[in-house]
Amino acid sequence: MVFVWTRYIAIALMLAYAMSFGLEIALNAWLPGYFARGFHDEILALGFTGVAGIQIAAGTFAAVVSFNASLFRPFAGFMSDLFQRKGWTPLPFIAKELPYAPRLHWLGIALILIMLSMIGLTVAGLYGFLPLSIAVLVALGIFVSFGTGGTFALVPLLFPDRPGIAAGFIGGISTVGGIAYPLIFASSVNAHVGYLYVALYMFAPFILFYFWAARYERHPQEHGLLGRALAGQRA
Repeated sequence: MVFVWTRYIAIALMLAYAMSFGLEIALNAWLPGYFARGFHDEILALGFTGVAGIQIAAGTFAAVVSFNASLFRPFAGFMSDLFQRKGWTPLPFIAKELPYAPRLHWLGIALILIMLSMIGLTVAGLYGFLPLSIAVLVALGIFVSFGTGGTFALVPLLFPDRPGIAAGFIGGISTVGGIAYPLIFASSVNAHVGYLYVALYMFAPFILFYFWAARYERHPQEHGLLGRALAGQRA
């Protein structure tokens, strides 16, 4: 168990899942209040009146992320398979010779798209442009599905002898993002800039770590914080 938890690539996949599923959990809790406060006048202009009307509109807009994240998750798996069949490895630094290298590249693309969408949410919010904000949320929900599907397409390939331990670590620890991100959003001086803070100060380092951990051309799962002996793994 310690061996899996200390592998760089396992930690990278955990962070990738925190960027996707962890973010989805966070947005489910955060977005209804965000739209009610951040786009109050814009929602009133659409014809929704009173507290109940604003809450209905805000909740409806917020549901876009989860709906698309669930709807497009099978497509995310299809895209991972497509990258694998075509042998596409377009990103720099990430390994290109591993049998499953295209899947590593697909997940890297998904993470970059998630980060860019978070920046887009800040831009749309600062300009007070509700239609753009919803459009970015539509895209973000799709990109989140790419991240969740892309992550677990790799787990059994990287840890064929320990898929349960790896899945539990990656899927379980990453849900902390569902708690951490809303706290950052709420602590921002402006309701719209929290997305930018998370993108630049959390997601960008996560992506860099993923690129670094996925750079090994042979057995990336063998590299970690502890050696085999210290991690309790036989050679």
